[in-house]
Amino acid sequence: MQDQSEPSVHPAIARLHAELDAARRGIDVLADLEDARRDRVVAELLSAVPDVASRAAHEAGADGVVATIQGFADAAGDHGDPATALWDRIVLTAVEAAAAVEPGGVDRTTSRERAATG
Repeated sequence: MQDQSEPSVHPAIARLHAELDAARRGIDVLADLEDARRDRVVAELLSAVPDVASRAAHEAGADGVVATIQGFADAAGDHGDPATALWDRIVLTAVEAAAAVEPGGVDRTTSRERAATG
């Protein structure tokens, strides 16, 4: 049973967090896969994560979803150039998908983009 003083996490946010975690772990093992399988996994990551982000934004609100994505991305850190480039692409498309639910009201920049400009 959850302590009443703890804030509850929206189920859509929990699903998004699980999807982001799976994506990060999937990226970490891409080098071990054969080319054809690697391409399929990359395509799945590039479509599944933004899809879950968009659905979560519809259910829980874009601001919270974007904050979740950005926080998870910050905590995940860098894991090498090819992996980092793919992770950045996944994070960017997920943020864009979530922000598209409430256009104009959400900061769509990633933490790396904010750090590079200021």
